[in-house]
Amino acid sequence: LFGAEGKRLAKYLDECREKRNDIQYDHWFDIPETETDELLAEIEKFEKGVRAWLAANHPALLPPPPSRAP
Repeated sequence: LFGAEGKRLAKYLDECREKRNDIQYDHWFDIPETETDELLAEIEKFEKGVRAWLAANHPALLPPPPSRAP
């Protein structure tokens, strides 16, 4: 989540943001499904990293686990 991997992810997400802005404001074109799948995979990795960091450093900020009904 931090260090080189964090920098790589931040750069990647910024490139995705720029592409979204181009699509929204300047051009109209379809994004290949492979790029969408890649973005979703990166977001899932990011979420897992954030949750792991929170669990280790600020567990009170995490939502409680879902309750299981009997």
